[in-house]
Amino acid sequence: MREQEKDRITEAASKKKRGRPRVIDDAPLQIIADHTPNIKTHRGRQELVYAFRAVTDLAKDKRFDWLTDEEHPIKKKGILSELGRIENEEDLKAVALQICELKPNVKEGAAMVRRWRTGKAPKADRRGLRSHMLKSVNAYLYAHPDTPIDMLVRVLHELAETVQEQFDEGKE
Repeated sequence: MREQEKDRITEAASKKKRGRPRVIDDAPLQIIADHTPNIKTHRGRQELVYAFRAVTDLAKDKRFDWLTDEEHPIKKKGILSELGRIENEEDLKAVALQICELKPNVKEGAAMVRRWRTGKAPKADRRGLRSHMLKSVNAYLYAHPDTPIDMLVRVLHELAETVQEQFDEGKE
């Protein structure tokens, strides 16, 4: 009797599907596969279905032109595919409007939408903060290459003092 139970349990466990559950029906994925043979993976096709869903909801409104640019539609596919995962159309439009106002690059925009959608933010760490701050400083220096180093250091010290003051005020 015990051997039979073991066999049944093993058999049931082996039939269990692995990986993420499929959310999109096969029909739209097949249409994508038929029209875009260069996209060979299920995940790639799924991303395109979500992007099309977002574009369908946003393309009629001029406020979303930055996202739905017809000349470069694929440029913002990462953001659009994340937006397409938002089921409520009003929420999708509210998040898309913020994205259009901020105009982030695709990687940052997709991460912003994902954070909103999942409610998860990456854990703060010293290295990440330093990296973001360095990018900002480098962008400024690229735009203003004649910036004296002493001015840069002075401003960074002032910024540190301002942040400390704001933090101290928040504790009270």
